[in-house]
Amino acid sequence: MRRAALLLACLGLVLAGPAAAAGRRVAILIDTSGSMVMMDPQRYTVQLSQIVADLNIDMIGRNWKDTIVVIGKEHSDLGTTLDRVNRAHPELGMNAINDLWPEENFYFRSDHYNFARKGVPVLFFFNGTHPDYHGPDDEPDRIDAEKEARIVRLVYLITQDVGNAAQKPAWNPASYKKIVRP
Repeated sequence: MRRAALLLACLGLVLAGPAAAAGRRVAILIDTSGSMVMMDPQRYTVQLSQIVADLNIDMIGRNWKDTIVVIGKEHSDLGTTLDRVNRAHPELGMNAINDLWPEENFYFRSDHYNFARKGVPVLFFFNGTHPDYHGPDDEPDRIDAEKEARIVRLVYLITQDVGNAAQKPAWNPASYKKIVRP
């Protein structure tokens, strides 16, 4: 079920509007390995040096109607980009908040982490867990598609902003020292 929702979210990104126009190409990476294997940046055809940001979306259609947790905001200026873009689009009605569960270490155990370790700044859009998380009752009819569409639109707008920016996203120096392992 998660994989179908991910594919629909990626299709939404493609259909959301034209790609960024400042010379950066936008690639949408769909990895359906889920929690079984963390993504390895070395297995893709795009060179790692060409990847300027990773906007990871996982489990974005549950829990709160108008809130999404964005993990990793503090590690790079992507957090500032998110806040600026979200403020510029109040029509999305989305409250993007900091990590509510730092003790769970979601930043360090999700699909994006291998990209972060290789120096790619990351934002991780995540609703957190719920009572039927990864269980047999975790069915698509429990997904709030309208909320998911607003989050996908926000991710698209951030992607467009990053693509059009004169500079690529920058790490906060302390986070870079802690996370990146070239």
